[in-house]
Formats: sequence, structure tokens, C-alpha cells
Amino acid sequence: MTLGPRWRITLISAGAAAVAVAFFLLWGLAWIFSPAPPAWQGPKAVLTDPLIVDADGTTRLGQAYRFRRSGIDACALTGTPMERGAAMGRLFDQDIQAVEISLMQTVQRFIPWEWARWLLSKFVLVRNYKLPRFIPAEVLAEMQGVALGSRDVYPRYGEHYARLLNYLAAHDLSHALMNDRALAGCTAFGATARATAGQVLLARNFDFEAGNAFDEHKLVMRIQPNAGHAFLSVAWPGMFGVVTGLNDAGIGVVLLAAHSSDKPGVGTPVSVVARQVLEQAQTLDQAIAVIRSAKVFVSESLLVGSAAENAFVVVEKTPTRCGVRGRAEDVVLATNHFLTPELKDDPNNQAYRQAGTSDARWRRLSELVRVGTGPLDVPRCVAILRDCRAPGGGSQGLGNRQAINALIASHSVVMDLKNKIIWVSAGPHQLGEFVPFALDTLDQAPVQPVIPADDCLVSGGYEKFQQYMAGLEQGERLLQKHQYQEALSYFMEVRSLNPEHYRSFFLAGIALQAMNRHDEARYNFAQALVWHPAFPLERREAEMKLKQLKEKAP
Repeated sequence: MTLGPRWRITLISAGAAAVAVAFFLLWGLAWIFSPAPPAWQGPKAVLTDPLIVDADGTTRLGQAYRFRRSGIDACALTGTPMERGAAMGRLFDQDIQAVEISLMQTVQRFIPWEWARWLLSKFVLVRNYKLPRFIPAEVLAEMQGVALGSRDVYPRYGEHYARLLNYLAAHDLSHALMNDRALAGCTAFGATARATAGQVLLARNFDFEAGNAFDEHKLVMRIQPNAGHAFLSVAWPGMFGVVTGLNDAGIGVVLLAAHSSDKPGVGTPVSVVARQVLEQAQTLDQAIAVIRSAKVFVSESLLVGSAAENAFVVVEKTPTRCGVRGRAEDVVLATNHFLTPELKDDPNNQAYRQAGTSDARWRRLSELVRVGTGPLDVPRCVAILRDCRAPGGGSQGLGNRQAINALIASHSVVMDLKNKIIWVSAGPHQLGEFVPFALDTLDQAPVQPVIPADDCLVSGGYEKFQQYMAGLEQGERLLQKHQYQEALSYFMEVRSLNPEHYRSFFLAGIALQAMNRHDEARYNFAQALVWHPAFPLERREAEMKLKQLKEKAP
């Protein structure tokens, strides 16, 4: 039956009305579920006073200040929670914008449609409407201060304060929404005085892949909370949770993503749990108690060290379970899988170990911390964090994802918990200088030396790596479009820039096989296997394709 003009107009009008109603409902939901920000308390001078720039470049706002040392920004924040947040917002306005733009660009890679990102923002808002109940009032006030002190670059995605709260849980959301493709990886270890020359050292790589801005705008923060211990945190502007930090009692803590079958739900972001550890704990037992009692979003490991006790523990935490390991060990290792009796046999933990890179990084880390000349010290810890080799010491080029240093870290850090000094990588990733900052005298350069930049950066090797990765990405896009010869040209052209990296061989093999150039495809798959494919799935695929091609050989 053919519809007349009147019916067509009616149907179009009804459809348009339905769309309008749906969008109205979504906006209504956003209005209903948007968290109410805390009211400002106290003087508002921090929102209006001018920024003062000293002759040495230090920028001051009341008692708060920011400065830059060897390419790394640092700041000290005091006052009421809302004043601390507003000072952060005003001192780092452009940096906060850059970080949010970078995060949104990362989301865009996974969700290229604007309407879908808009819907996702509403979904996250509704899903997390209970989030403020699990965040201390002090942190809520800080985040409202940031919202008032900085400009809003994405108002279409919801209220500024509500978005900032959800960014506080970005690490958790990447778990919940992306499952095993979570944005954070990480490798860490703690070394007691028995393994060093009397120091208690905590070292970590924070592999957070949410854009280069998190590397370029890394920030060392000294925060004095209303009650509890002052602490140093290494993160990014606008972030009042903790992913890497130490407090004035010599307690250090770092986060490492993990996987379990326990169902995620709304709870306290793990970065806030780590902050509570630094604010409240001066012993390992107190730190463990804070973590055990927390209701968390997702599964996580927290490596915690105590200078006074000369010990480390890994607290393995899920939304429903908790395990602790490592207190008696001289050197305690952590990557991204669980090992305690409570969690090691979890199906999702086992599945991740079989599919990811965590076990490979663990094996290489075990080799490096236990084999070497002399005790562990800060330079040797930095060398371990920069290591690019495969388990067993085999070469695998730059950027292999099973390496401790896969050139994806947002920050890389070594902490001396006794002296409360933290060395932070200037970037890119772990390759720049490791620059010391002291908790007690943040604005004064410590007497401890800067660790020099990696030879890879000095020699131009990193620039070649960047060109290699850009060529691979372009070739992969062509490969997905079945433009095999064009893709192959990219893989062959960039191979000499990183000749021991498996990926150019693996992708060239796929292109050559599609073009029925079987002898060349066999060679490339065989070479890919020589250079240590990062993921077990890639190794199995290369082995399968090589077997198929050998069976077809005359």
C-alpha cells in the first residue's frame, strides 16, 4: 500500500516528535542526575586575586604556587579544600583544558560519532549518579573549586563539576566500560633496605594511554589536607585522587590495574582510596585496613610501602574480595595480575594472564631486580623502568607491549620513602631526565642528583621510533581498506627505523598473504615470531598462518 502525502507528513512529524521527546528526556535525566556541587564557604579571594609571577617564573596565588623544574610542573596547595581546588583551576587552567581535550580525543578513537559520545556522557552521568556518596566531602569541595577556577571546554557533555567528578574515576571507568582494553597497565616494585644500600625504594611505570597530554602535562603536587598527613602526588592538573604518591610518614602507594570476575559497580574511585591511604596511614596495617574497608568500582592492586617498617605489601582488591601478599619479601613485584590465594584462580584473572602482557613483564622484572651488580639504588631502578628487552634478555626493538618500558607511560617514578624524595621522569615517557622533588622542601632543589636522560632520547632513537609508529598506523589503515600493496609499502619503508620490532613483519605477512605472495609472507611471519610478538594471540595467529603457508608450499 502506498501512503499518501498526508500520511507521510504525519509519520515524519511523529518521528520528529519522538526524537524531540527522547532528547528532552535525556536532557531531563541529565538535569535530574547531575550531582549538586557543594556550596562555597569562606572568602572568595582565590577566585579574583591576580596571579603573581616571580622573577624565577614561580606563579603564586595566595599561599598556593606553581613552578617548573627541568621540564616538570610542580605545585603546593594549601587552604580550605575549595580554595585548593580553585587555586589548581586558576594556576593550571590551560593545562586542565589540554588534559581534557586529550582524554576526549582518546574517547573519539573508540567512539567516532559525536551523537554516541553525547549519549555516552549521559549514560556515565546516570550510571554514576551515586558517585558523590562514595567520595569524601573534602575531595568534592576540591573538585568544585577546580570547576569554578577553570574554563569549561565541553559544556555539551554535562555540567563541569559532574564531568570532573567522573574524570576522578577515569581509571575505573576505563575498566568498567572497556573491560580488558582498559587504558592503564603498569609495572612496579618495592625494594627494602635488605636489597638496597639502606634505602626503601618504590619504583613504578604508570602506563595510562589516554593521550600525550598526560605525559606532557604531568604534575607533582604537594597537598596539605584538612586532617591527616601531607603528601606528594604525581598525576596531572585537575586530579585530586592519587595514582602515585608518598606521605610525610614515609608511606608510599601506587595503583596497578587488574581483572576479576567480580561485578563492577559504583563505589569509591581507587585513586581516592589511594589518597585515603596517604592521608590516614602511617603503618602498613593501617593502609591495609583503609583498602579492605573501601567499596570500590573495579579490581585493582595497590603496592604500598613503609619506610619505618622496611616492608612492602601488595593489596589485591576487587568489589567483593581482598588479598594481601609480600610483607616478608626483600623485593616485592607487581604488574597487572593477581597472585594471592583469594584471587589468583579467578577466571578473569587467569584469562587476562593468558591474553595480556602482565606475565611477560613480571618475568622480565624478576630477572632485572634479582640479577645485577651491587644493591638496588635509584639509578638502577631507573634503568629497570627503562628496560625494553624481552624476558630472558632478548632484543625486541622499541615499543613492544610486553616490555617493562613499552614507551606508553604517562609518568615513571622512583620514591625514596625514608627521605621522602621522589624522582619523576621528565618525558617523553621514561626517556627524559628523572628529576628529584622533596616532600618537605618542594620548592627547593634537593641535593640528590638528576638521573640523566636515556641514550635512546639523546641519540635520536625515539624520533625514529615515532616515525616507525606513524608509518605502521598509516599502513594498518590501508590494510583495513584492503589496499594491500600500498600498506605493504609503508611496512617495508619504516622497518629499518625499528628493525627488531615484530609488528612490521607481522602486518607485512598479512598483506603479502592476501596478494598470494606466499614465499615472502612465510618469511615475514617467521621473522615476526623471532622478534617476540607482544600478545599470545598474535603469536598464535602468526604460527597458524605460517603453518597454512607451509602446507600450501610446493
